[in-house]
Amino acid sequence: MVLQVNPIQKEPIVTWEALPADFILPDDPVENIQQPAIATALTALLYVRAACHRQTFRVA
Repeated sequence: MVLQVNPIQKEPIVTWEALPADFILPDDPVENIQQPAIATALTALLYVRAACHRQTFRVA
């Protein structure tokens, strides 16, 4: 016996409250202070992965 289930694709419903008409959005840029740390971690992971890959497939 085989059970066949059709996946249900449902779009998420996203809602938010509207800002007041007199709300002033700041125009200054927003800094992401976590970006350098994330970039460093991802770069380190790439180096480690490359080193493991070279070591695993080294031909004697």
